[in-house]
Amino acid sequence: MPDTPTKTVPSDAQPGGLDLGREALPEGGFYAPTGEELKQRKKRNLAIAAMVVAFILMVYFISMSRLVTNSKTNIINEMQPPPYLAEQSK
Repeated sequence: MPDTPTKTVPSDAQPGGLDLGREALPEGGFYAPTGEELKQRKKRNLAIAAMVVAFILMVYFISMSRLVTNSKTNIINEMQPPPYLAEQSK
């Protein structure tokens, strides 16, 4: 079986980004990420997870604060007699 020629991908790596200067893989091959790429992927995944958790907590606390505010308003309104009864007592 003759060696499959490989192409080199130009290196346009950004600072802190992935190195694109690796060789292209032959048909059916798979790419095994380097240790540095795995570290960067893990950092990115943790950052995304932290943002999702922060968003969920923000929605929860805003919802709870609005529920408490509305329930306090309803309690105060229930303590006062309805307008038609207030007029009769005067």
